[in-house]
Amino acid sequence: TRITVEGQSSTMANPSILVDAATFAALREKTTPRRRGGVCGHPTMIQALDAAPAGADTLLVDYFPNLLEHVELLTRLAKTPIKRLVFRRPSRTHGFFLSSNAHARLDTFEALGIKVYWFNAELGDLYLHAYRKSHGFFVREELVKRFQESTILAFYGSAISLDASQTRRIAGLIDRLAGFMGPNVGVLTGGGGGVMRLATDQAREKGALTGACFLELEAQPPELGVDFFNTFQETSRHFRQKWFEVADFCIFNTGGVGTLEEVGIELCNLKLGIRPRVPYVFLDRTYFSPLRDQITLMVNEKRAPAWMLDYLLFTDDPDEVLRFYRQKLQVL
Repeated sequence: TRITVEGQSSTMANPSILVDAATFAALREKTTPRRRGGVCGHPTMIQALDAAPAGADTLLVDYFPNLLEHVELLTRLAKTPIKRLVFRRPSRTHGFFLSSNAHARLDTFEALGIKVYWFNAELGDLYLHAYRKSHGFFVREELVKRFQESTILAFYGSAISLDASQTRRIAGLIDRLAGFMGPNVGVLTGGGGGVMRLATDQAREKGALTGACFLELEAQPPELGVDFFNTFQETSRHFRQKWFEVADFCIFNTGGVGTLEEVGIELCNLKLGIRPRVPYVFLDRTYFSPLRDQITLMVNEKRAPAWMLDYLLFTDDPDEVLRFYRQKLQVL
């Protein structure tokens, strides 16, 4: 019995092929696609699974499996123990962007010990879905260890262009943080322009890792070329925010209501202990002064814990940020 849910089924066209580990390794070395007997694989994923040759453990598909394809794959694991899944396109309807349900399926594959790779045509490379603090990102395999061990800084801020003083401030901060934290440091942004582009470009110049949580927005096309990333459909905006929990520190720059929402989420994470008690930096003293007054009022009225103020710094000075980090992290 074939079931259709919201227009999707397990028998939808999805060119697929099963190969063994040696063939997969050989394919990774090729710069051009190869066809077997003039036809590459099978029209659907189910057909590829049912025709799996002996020893095949790597499933190559055009589209990341939808829910019903996922179910069919799981029911066949006893007969065909898949160790690797490679896909080219995240979604039939949203192109570059994965749904929240697709992210749940990625978690299932991880729990089953199945490695998932994305051959990303836009970036022209193969990316492994690797985990850090229980959240997955697509990373080139040779960078996975560095990604998992680096100190990650979440840079929040507007996609709108910056003025000269804002640019100098952010560039100066990244320069000092890179010197303070050493080579294993990375910057995570929302993957857009403005603050996000500047932070990414400056980090790349310093040899730091760059990352992005891309959100499907018409007004903010993704800025590709980062070292680690994930993608989220427009309906997964709040869901996406949890991926910023992989960052060790938060730095808030001039922004609008989107940045304000992220400030609220991160402050709540600090209060609830989702984040440890680490420094939060607001890099524009004048712009964020009303927020500082509001948080102080919350503390005075017992609506927020007083200790939170000890971990918040409102400043324009990158050197003051380093002194604050040294004090709170008790680093000489």
